[in-house]
Amino acid sequence: MPASTPESANAFTAAQPRRWMMRPQDGMWLQDTAQNLMVVNSVTTLDRIDLETLQRIWDERIMQLEGGRRFPRFRWRVAQDNRGVFWQEHLDFDLTQHVVKSPQADAIDSKEKLQDYIGDLASKPLARELPLWRLELIPEFVEGISAIIFRIHHCMGDGIALIPLLFSLMDPDNPAIEAFANPSVEVGAGKGDRSKLAVHAMASLAGGPVLLGKALALRDNSSLHGPECGGVKKVAWTEPIDLSLIKEAKATFGATVNDVLMACVTGAFQRYAVTHDGAALERLRVSMPVNVRWPTEPLTMENRFATVLLKLPARESNLRHRVLATKERMDRLKRSVEPIVMFGAQNLLLYTLPSKIGRRLVDFFGNKTTCVLTNVPGPQYPLHVEGRRVRAMVFWVPQRGKIGIGISVLSFDGMVRVGLIADTALLPNPSAWIAAFDEEIQDLRRHLAEKA
Repeated sequence: MPASTPESANAFTAAQPRRWMMRPQDGMWLQDTAQNLMVVNSVTTLDRIDLETLQRIWDERIMQLEGGRRFPRFRWRVAQDNRGVFWQEHLDFDLTQHVVKSPQADAIDSKEKLQDYIGDLASKPLARELPLWRLELIPEFVEGISAIIFRIHHCMGDGIALIPLLFSLMDPDNPAIEAFANPSVEVGAGKGDRSKLAVHAMASLAGGPVLLGKALALRDNSSLHGPECGGVKKVAWTEPIDLSLIKEAKATFGATVNDVLMACVTGAFQRYAVTHDGAALERLRVSMPVNVRWPTEPLTMENRFATVLLKLPARESNLRHRVLATKERMDRLKRSVEPIVMFGAQNLLLYTLPSKIGRRLVDFFGNKTTCVLTNVPGPQYPLHVEGRRVRAMVFWVPQRGKIGIGISVLSFDGMVRVGLIADTALLPNPSAWIAAFDEEIQDLRRHLAEKA
């Protein structure tokens, strides 16, 4: 086994493929089931681009970046034998197998058809004999606009790790692009100004009570969490929401943009439950990924995040009170060492126990929640790919275990979009949830107008 790590390796030309043992925090995501696939799905729309140009740009800016050393996992497939799971170089790698024209490109000419198609893709696994990623281009989605569907398996990296990938594709025509291409990772929850040693000492002391509290927490029980997932997925997303509206609400309530958006998500779940089930939600917990990298760590393709369980104020009907209650809970999380505890416990389970047992214990905590929820603040200026302006970006997080709903919030270029992916056994019509979220935004507008 070579001593070098995957992140430092170059493209190889040896006759026999080389292998590297996969780290448990990456390998834990290799548990795709018929109900839940561990694949991140996204769609980007931009001014019209053809397949040959897209293939060239991807090759130059991703595959060949830093001599092929920047994103080597895009050339590696997953292999497994009786010793474990490995990254293995794919000697017959062919870019044209990964960056392709969508087989349904000529039939997709509306948002509704695109949503249906992405839902179908999200229900299907990536080809395991190839590196676990794929781009599908719809050259003429609507007049003058192309759509790019990107699928990547979670074992290849988390959302923070994919930020440099996204911005490596963009034209360096904005003075701020370099900062996003090599981002300075925000200090995660519980770290503050403390040293790494101090944080780990605090996490060790807090570990027992934190884990016991999570283990004893009641599981969400409603039509949105309880029934078995069926494996058929559908997706939807909102129309763009002006970020200035959310910022105005943030200032009015004395909260953050994230607090306001999460309060609206909470309200949308409650609206949906009352309208479609005739009963209010008693509890609403979400599983939230929290970055645990330290600012001095190099940003490489890997998974380094903790999953925390957050109870949202679902029964609070007053919008202002709900935002403030959300803020109080988020502030408490930011001051806590819970993410460090959860990351340490997760690694301990994965490194010391047989993989199946460790993964089941990790799922034990996640299965208490109704959905996975993540919020990604993107750059607030236009982006271009080979001179073509990016018009919109939406992504959908995978769910594991018995969770069947994922919510993704992305702000970009002055707008916010919320994406929803749902198992149809739990939420048959994601557009109905999106409509409930839109009603929350309308309520927010009315509230701010009354305060003006």
